[in-house]
Amino acid sequence: MAHFPALSRAPVAPDEAFITTTRIDGATVVTVACESLRERQAGDLRDRLDCIAEDANFRVALCLAGVSMICSTCLTDLVLIHQRCRSRGGALVVFNLKRPLRDMLEATGLFNSLPIADNIPDALSLCRRAPDKPGIFDRLRRPRAA
Repeated sequence: MAHFPALSRAPVAPDEAFITTTRIDGATVVTVACESLRERQAGDLRDRLDCIAEDANFRVALCLAGVSMICSTCLTDLVLIHQRCRSRGGALVVFNLKRPLRDMLEATGLFNSLPIADNIPDALSLCRRAPDKPGIFDRLRRPRAA
């Protein structure tokens, strides 16, 4: 997998380079390579996922296989990024969750707010199934025909 380079609007210190990306079947697969996502990483993760989503036509599969703990700030950011992707005809799909993290998402009700897949083929399928039509905000911004 290719390392995602630091972007000008998402600066990254060398010890913060904790994600990798690769393009597969029209989506970008992002793998998080740290055991816990805390507030310290939240802003960097959000900024980088925003940039990645834009570059990937808003079709992103996020692998959290190595993550055991995730803070509420990161969870909120994931939901917001997914909503942004959906409004632009894509999706942010989370996959390969460890059982405790999956149970926590179910207990908090966030399991229904994010598309979750068991593996990469299912995640890519959910990314492809995202509608290729503008979201509600895009329709509201479009001028009406006279």
